[in-house]
Amino acid sequence: MKKKLGTVLISLIAGAAIAQAPLGTVTNVSGVATVTTGTAGTAITVGAPIVEGARVITTTTGSVTFRLANGCVITVPPGHAITVRSAMSCQQLQAAMQPVTTAVTTTTATTSGTVPAGVGIGTPSGAAVAGFAALLAVGAIAANNDDNNNTPISGR
Repeated sequence: MKKKLGTVLISLIAGAAIAQAPLGTVTNVSGVATVTTGTAGTAITVGAPIVEGARVITTTTGSVTFRLANGCVITVPPGHAITVRSAMSCQQLQAAMQPVTTAVTTTTATTSGTVPAGVGIGTPSGAAVAGFAALLAVGAIAANNDDNNNTPISGR
């Protein structure tokens, strides 16, 4: 029984080791980039392994190149991210690369403190400007289509 249990245990450990075998290796890093596996994230360095499900993220000034065991060479440009999956082809990995957006909070000083930019003060939003422009256009069309008043607009 002990021999059988030992064989099963060794098989499970070997299976776990194979599941975490690197899919590739980082060959170049420029600027700042991170790799996240599960919930742990670290700065990425040359020679770091790329494992199944690794998410490589670059900053706006960083880039990363890695080579996979299948021969794919992937470069993640500044401000992008990719999640590496062994089942994906080189073309699929390239297509899966996405730009990374960052949330930026700005404030505007007022006499009563600070408020987020665009909330109650500042420049009107694009939607507000477009809505106002649409109302003006409707008003101009309605004024032009008044059948009871044939007075020219120019006054001539």
